[in-house]
Amino acid sequence: MRGVGRVLNPTYSEFIAVLSRAQRSLSTENKEALSRFDFKFWAWPVEFDVASSRLRRPRQRPDRDGDAGGRGGPSDWLMKLCAAGLVRTVGVRLTYPGCTGLMNAVTRPFVQQARARLRSEHGAERYKLRTDSGYEIEVFFVDKRRSGGSGDNGSTLVVCCEGNAAYPEIGATGVPLDAGYSVIGWHHPGFGGSTGLPLPETEQEFMSTVLQFASEKLSFQLRDTTILAWSIGGYTASWAGANYPELKYIILDATFDNIEGLAVKAMPQFASGLVRESVRLEMNLNNAELLC
Repeated sequence: MRGVGRVLNPTYSEFIAVLSRAQRSLSTENKEALSRFDFKFWAWPVEFDVASSRLRRPRQRPDRDGDAGGRGGPSDWLMKLCAAGLVRTVGVRLTYPGCTGLMNAVTRPFVQQARARLRSEHGAERYKLRTDSGYEIEVFFVDKRRSGGSGDNGSTLVVCCEGNAAYPEIGATGVPLDAGYSVIGWHHPGFGGSTGLPLPETEQEFMSTVLQFASEKLSFQLRDTTILAWSIGGYTASWAGANYPELKYIILDATFDNIEGLAVKAMPQFASGLVRESVRLEMNLNNAELLC
């Protein structure tokens, strides 16, 4: 019934024709036509694959205190197994509720409206990036270099890292846009059209891919790129600062020094030992250490 309805729907037939042309060749004209439709993001063509990037890969800084130790007894392996299970099932979704299907469904209408407004008022362009591990990132970019922005602000790119239940279309990106800066907003893993789970290593991979995209596809040098981070977005910003020292500057707003204290307070007292170990092994968002 759905198939018959779509075949008989002239708007859907037009959409399929536009999508097919865009998947064969994502020219400026085809992308402009495709941007008039909202649809499942998996069908959007990939415009930047980090596998072809020329920008140096950052030196990975250790995030898991337990990886380097000599602990290998049965109880230690059991603790590691429990920590991994806790974080990758319940923990990551409590830490980043925006990656859940429910939150994505509730916010989708507001995100779509905001995306349309950004496109009409600021000329925002939507992009799909692919990471080394094959994850896909939903990104939007507003180029203020064309309009000159406010003063010379348009020549500086602000990359926004959102909170744990925020989406860039309705998040912190409005602040630098109003000030005339060029802006990139990107979705955490599992948020919007981005794939994967927002574990620390995936967050790092997303941040690295976005910066490489900005440098190679958009022609913003690292010295002209800044990062504005809100709440848990402070982790990816701190990691980027530690691994890309050429960045102009970073701004952290309402973030934390380490997530362990917050995690322990949010869980029952009897589980504090497991929570601490789980954070240390699997979700070590150590902003202060990275900033130092």
